[in-house]
Amino acid sequence: MKVRTDIYERVHGRKPRGRSYWRFQLVTHRVTEKDHFKNSRVDQTYESALKEAQEVAARRKSDCIVVLP
Repeated sequence: MKVRTDIYERVHGRKPRGRSYWRFQLVTHRVTEKDHFKNSRVDQTYESALKEAQEVAARRKSDCIVVLP
């Protein structure tokens, strides 16, 4: 599954890393489903937040994850 970080990098000037409250957009290209947003509810590392987002994206059969600023 593709993970896009370009929007985050444009806003923050660096790749996502460290601890924060992360926000992801789970993109599905099927017309019948709208995009889903996944917010981390606790302060956590990027790696653990991305892992959770990937699990949700796999269940939703999403095509791409976009890391939002």
